[in-house]
Amino acid sequence: MEIGIIGAPQSGKSTLFTAITGVEPGSEVGKRAVVKVPDPRLDHLTDVFKPKKKINATVNFIDAPPPQSMSAKRGSAPSFLGFIKTVDAILVVAACYRDGGAKELQDIMEMLLLSDLEVIEGILARENKIKIDPKYSGPSMELLRKLAGELEQMKMLRNIELSEKELASLSGVQLFTKYPTFVALNISENDIKGELKGEAKKAADYLDSIKTPYIAVCAPIEAEIATLPEEDRESFMQEYGLESTASDRVIQEVYDLLGYQTFFTVGDDECRAWTIRKGDNAVTAAGKVHSDIAKGFIRAECCTYEDLLASDNSLQKAKANAKLRLEGKEYIVKDGEICHFRHSG
Repeated sequence: MEIGIIGAPQSGKSTLFTAITGVEPGSEVGKRAVVKVPDPRLDHLTDVFKPKKKINATVNFIDAPPPQSMSAKRGSAPSFLGFIKTVDAILVVAACYRDGGAKELQDIMEMLLLSDLEVIEGILARENKIKIDPKYSGPSMELLRKLAGELEQMKMLRNIELSEKELASLSGVQLFTKYPTFVALNISENDIKGELKGEAKKAADYLDSIKTPYIAVCAPIEAEIATLPEEDRESFMQEYGLESTASDRVIQEVYDLLGYQTFFTVGDDECRAWTIRKGDNAVTAAGKVHSDIAKGFIRAECCTYEDLLASDNSLQKAKANAKLRLEGKEYIVKDGEICHFRHSG
């Protein structure tokens, strides 16, 4: 799972990258860092089963470079586009601690939109050649004209209702406003407590109008929290009325935005958290562990985390209480379940 962080110059983008990852961005362009997803359930399972290893789920973050110009116009592709081509979601940082931050946010969003429009117009310009190209398997010209019209009206493609067939046809086309996107409103230290106001309120109203979720953070404070020893963080956060860190909130937003959830495998060798999409079945979950397990899938033994706790942290007691269940291929795995996959081979 990879998240691209973009924003205007001096938006606090790189500071937030440090807050989330604990890694200083330095001089490297497009700095990358891997973050372990904190999960108290995994911590508890590790205490119970005492494995040799504990393996958290991870999220990769990219600190993309800011655009060289904040002019959102055709033919001026921003420099960050090349760094976010393969991400699963985009996090935009808006400088709401200063005047003009809301306008800069809108400019960034329009850069993405204009990039999409140019891509679609480029394909439409080749319409006559595409009609006689037997290898073409992309979207229909009718669909592209529809999308171009929506983009001309400043609508993000992720907010346009499309059929599964239409979405599949667009899979090979690089369209950035199709990506799941959320925004971090970088507010000042004085605005941490209380309702959004000033630039943050303007930005929030704009984001509501384009149906884009957001969170409010103070990047410098969050970066300072990330550098503190674990035992000092809680008191520092209490001083600012923070219940969770920016890193935790961003990761939770990523999971919600992408529709992700977690299941666990436990044993003497390792306790591990695995990431799947909500609605994934047992075979798909098994395939996360190993493709051979999915191929030879027989049954999944599943127990919810809550049922394990209610069974004195014992899978044997859970089984005796009929809480450790045998499930088939089409069983939909739930968030927090402990799973063991029976398989042939």
